[in-house]
Amino acid sequence: MISCIDETVSRGSEPSLPSSGYGFAIAAPTCVQVPFEEQTRFFELLKTHYELRSTEPNFGQNAATLLVLTRRDAQKGTKE
Repeated sequence: MISCIDETVSRGSEPSLPSSGYGFAIAAPTCVQVPFEEQTRFFELLKTHYELRSTEPNFGQNAATLLVLTRRDAQKGTKE
């Protein structure tokens, strides 16, 4: 699961990304918890390419917080 996400985050051109803790904590389609180490590694990867712009508390399932991130290179108007 994570290798596909790695490539999408690293090479993707999406200028913004909405996310919540649930998005990367539960592996689809099995609905099992992703190991904490993998979740942490993914969020570290996100931080290298995206910057947190805003949050929306109590947004989703079990009052999860929605995170809105913007791609760092998109802020400059360039692509990697």
